[in-house]
Amino acid sequence: MFRLFCLQFILTLVLAGCRTIPIDVSHASTDKGYLNSGLRNLGALYLLDTSDGKISELGSVELSNRTRGAIFEEQTARGVRGIVVGADIDVGAQARIENEISTHSYIKLVNAFDESYTRTFNDLSKEINRREADGEDLGFSWFLDEAVEAGSGLRYLLIYSTIRADEAVIGYRNAVSSEGSLNVPIRGRGNLNVEISGLSEEKWKGKEVPVLVRYHVIQAFLNDGSYSFRIDRRFDTDDLSSILSGEATKVADEPELVSQRR
Repeated sequence: MFRLFCLQFILTLVLAGCRTIPIDVSHASTDKGYLNSGLRNLGALYLLDTSDGKISELGSVELSNRTRGAIFEEQTARGVRGIVVGADIDVGAQARIENEISTHSYIKLVNAFDESYTRTFNDLSKEINRREADGEDLGFSWFLDEAVEAGSGLRYLLIYSTIRADEAVIGYRNAVSSEGSLNVPIRGRGNLNVEISGLSEEKWKGKEVPVLVRYHVIQAFLNDGSYSFRIDRRFDTDDLSSILSGEATKVADEPELVSQRR
């Protein structure tokens, strides 16, 4: 069962009176992957348009070369970043909140293990060949013909790794709430209400839940007339968190130019 914790320091950021500070942790990044708020599966493939940050689900890729790590009674993921502070507060206060969360928050995973795949680009190529042999035009429906053009801003997201756990505890220091909301007294100022969203206790219950996931950000190009792929290393964790949570409006001003090799 999930337990949600609050940041003690946030009390100092509130003006006189009672306020509600909404904090959305959907798709936040950690040192062990992204919070899987969308309950996405391994092999899920998405199209990313870097001109506006929008993603579209395309389908799934059958991944073949799995590795599975040992089960740990307890693991901890730290460095939670990419949260959204919904209150109308100044930029400096928002930055302090985000920095405090990154510094002092954690996700404790119980009975956790890593499940990941290698040779994913080979699997992606096989999936394309199989579907096209069945009569699908993936150059059109998966936008591959546009993605391989020089200067294209289209990229692909592929989930290739996850950490599964039987229980996840998301913490911010020591104040606790089992329902995602806290009513905290402030000396001389009344109460501060903190609302934490982005987690659903009902959806996340179960055994071996995929709590954290990792993505490849993939750039497509042509190599001797065939589709080929490589990882686009320009994307950092903050970029991807914003994209996944729908907060990104533009990823990059100038997509990296890649010459088409025929």
